[in-house]
Amino acid sequence: MKSNFRANLVKLLTFIGGMYFVVEFLVPLESYIDNFQDVHSKISDGYVLIGTMAFAIGIINLLLVYGSKLVFKRKGWFDSLVLLFGLALMLSVSVLDWRESLHSSKNLYELNMLSNFVETIISDSKSKKKGVPEVKERVRALERAYLKNVDVYERKISLVRNVILERKEDVSKVSSSLKDYRILNDKIKNAFLVNADLPIIQELISEQRQIAQHLFNLVYETSFIKKLYRLLYDGLFVSLGAAMFSLLGIYIAIAAYRAFRIQSFEAALMLGAALLVMLGQISFGLWISEDLPAIRNWLLQNPNSSAFRAIKIGASIAGLVMAFRMWLSIESDFTSGEDF
Repeated sequence: MKSNFRANLVKLLTFIGGMYFVVEFLVPLESYIDNFQDVHSKISDGYVLIGTMAFAIGIINLLLVYGSKLVFKRKGWFDSLVLLFGLALMLSVSVLDWRESLHSSKNLYELNMLSNFVETIISDSKSKKKGVPEVKERVRALERAYLKNVDVYERKISLVRNVILERKEDVSKVSSSLKDYRILNDKIKNAFLVNADLPIIQELISEQRQIAQHLFNLVYETSFIKKLYRLLYDGLFVSLGAAMFSLLGIYIAIAAYRAFRIQSFEAALMLGAALLVMLGQISFGLWISEDLPAIRNWLLQNPNSSAFRAIKIGASIAGLVMAFRMWLSIESDFTSGEDF
């Protein structure tokens, strides 16, 4: 009884969720419901959350399947150990790398706020927005906020050079950026004192933010965690992927050899088209005939594209059928009401 109730509940929720997205796609609900886009955005966020939960379930499934092999030392336990170790290592390094990037972006928070404040003042002034303080009063508030944070950023920026020195990196590019940053500091202070021209102040703060972003990113890019992440991802993961696909290339070559053996008219036609495309792709083909590149383009744009469109249409129909089966809870075994 309990399993039947659970299965029926899953079917009902799946059908309601599918029905909502079908109606949302077919009917212009924003014309009938106020603030529908906000509601739809929240529902879409829930959809993303469910996908994230499915990703977490995938990790749990990996731990259960390969962890049990490792604990009980079943066949392939060493491969399971390597897989789980790689998972834990890459996940830990990725989280630490994310924290480093988040810290780098937080360093720019005040400058971003100041830049957005200038843009808001200019926009409100042009549109003559009511209910906001006068421009002069807001400019004075902007000046106070800038002068309050300028010393803090001066210390942060000065620490960048020390960090780069400790990491034994090239300091010359940092020194020139520090010099430009301090020059902009003086220009912004003078702009507030002289005429408080908002477009000029906006441009100067934007340039200063770009320099600060470059310096903080330099610290982030030269950090140990970022270098370790590059080593694991670019140096190991990408190389392993390239090795795997190079091995697959052998099987593709064998399959091509079997397909191109002339045993029928279709195989001869495929072999001839492949030769024309390859000769039209390389410069050697021009020595044979100048028309080969044009023939190659025609083969790719007409017969080849038509075949791919037919494949896409078939795959789309199959995907639609699969979507209907999932929507109506026909595909899943757990909706049968039996224990699982």
